[in-house]
Amino acid sequence: EVIPGLSEIYDEPFGDPSAIPTYLVSKLARAQVKVALSADGGDEQFCGYTRYWIVGERIRKLSKIPFLSLFSKVFDLVSPELALKLYKTFSFALPKWTNFRDKYVKLKNVLKYKDVKRQYDISNKHFLEAELPSLGLSEFLETQSLSLNSLQVDDLTYMMYYDLKTYLPDDILVKVDRATMAVALEGREPLLDHKILEFTSRLPVELKYRDGKSKYLLRKVLYKYVPKELVERPKMGFGVPVYEWSKAELKSLYMEYLNPERI
Repeated sequence: EVIPGLSEIYDEPFGDPSAIPTYLVSKLARAQVKVALSADGGDEQFCGYTRYWIVGERIRKLSKIPFLSLFSKVFDLVSPELALKLYKTFSFALPKWTNFRDKYVKLKNVLKYKDVKRQYDISNKHFLEAELPSLGLSEFLETQSLSLNSLQVDDLTYMMYYDLKTYLPDDILVKVDRATMAVALEGREPLLDHKILEFTSRLPVELKYRDGKSKYLLRKVLYKYVPKELVERPKMGFGVPVYEWSKAELKSLYMEYLNPERI
């Protein structure tokens, strides 16, 4: 029921499906209150995303692959379009993958780069280099890359800063701001107070990630006020089953807007 109204709420193409539950929880909150606090920024300041250490682990495994450079050259010879055609031809004997082309592009890049900064950079890109000029993104991304690559910091700090400059303002905050405004709820972000950001940016990374645990300092503070069993739980995103919906309840919507005759 929410999906047809998303274009009115966001006023632009917005590809984060968690906009749906964010809108719903905002609506639920507005039934009781006019102002709500959100904890956005905690992951980017205190090493909260699982992907931060997954990237490092990926590179460690890559370094053990024999003939890696040879694999990389083979991938260079096969374009994403050709790979997709081959996949479709032999799909009957292969695992079923959604977004095969995107996955192929990422795998191709993963094999090519063996440092954390480049790995993280490519894992956050959804377009090929050749597609960027037609989207008007080349100059913007080049400027971003220059400012990011000039940072002389450790890998974890680099990844957190990357998200603080891109993912947080261009996705998370847009999502929360428009979802809350759509139901007349004032959303406030205390962790993004500029004084807190200035303080956390100067903290050593050991106070953010220690002994395999993220948000080390935040947890220490939280334990004073909240029972541990409420804190020590698996991280859960705000995901929704988009692929399942697209095959069932939303199939008619897809067919209406994406059928060849309409396009």
